[in-house]
Amino acid sequence: MSSKQYVAVTYDVCKVENLFEDMNHYQLEPSINMDEQVNQYAKQDIAPVVRVYEKRNANQTSNLYKEYHFKEYDCSCSSEI
Repeated sequence: MSSKQYVAVTYDVCKVENLFEDMNHYQLEPSINMDEQVNQYAKQDIAPVVRVYEKRNANQTSNLYKEYHFKEYDCSCSSEI
């Protein structure tokens, strides 16, 4: 029986530029609180969205487990340039 693994993916998001792009992928440490790790990666990458994917083994595709939103890292650009 294989254990579940989780990967956090940080995203750069800008509604004005119609952008939703993955930035970095992080293997989550099972012995550390998931929310704390996700908060750390969002802050590090200044990412308004972090998605956590569950991966049961190397041969399976990842399934979305949880999505986090961080308003403090939302894009601050405006459509008026």
